[in-house]
Amino acid sequence: MALHSLAPQSLGTYTVRVDRSGVTAFADVREGEGRSTCTTQGSVITCTVDGANEPDQDLLTLGVTARADAAVGQRGELALTVTAPGVGTATYRSTVSIGEGWTWPPRPTWS
Repeated sequence: MALHSLAPQSLGTYTVRVDRSGVTAFADVREGEGRSTCTTQGSVITCTVDGANEPDQDLLTLGVTARADAAVGQRGELALTVTAPGVGTATYRSTVSIGEGWTWPPRPTWS
């Protein structure tokens, strides 16, 4: 999952707070690779991102995977709060839902 900015300029150093409590029963959410430093406390991931010299507007990338016992149809929301000094704070929501999937590599079928 990726969070993007529509601002025409860099936000500088900012903080993203990710509340995973709405999806922890069926999904694992972890910080992605990038230019952030993150801490985790309970169901909340807080990342400080140095985007001062970044031309792109990718604020944060997260890895989201279904838990082994997740059931098709489960859904919940991530709450993402972005705070940038001099700009302000905004909260966004992203829906995570479990659908039918596939396995890679494919499992053999026997006839």
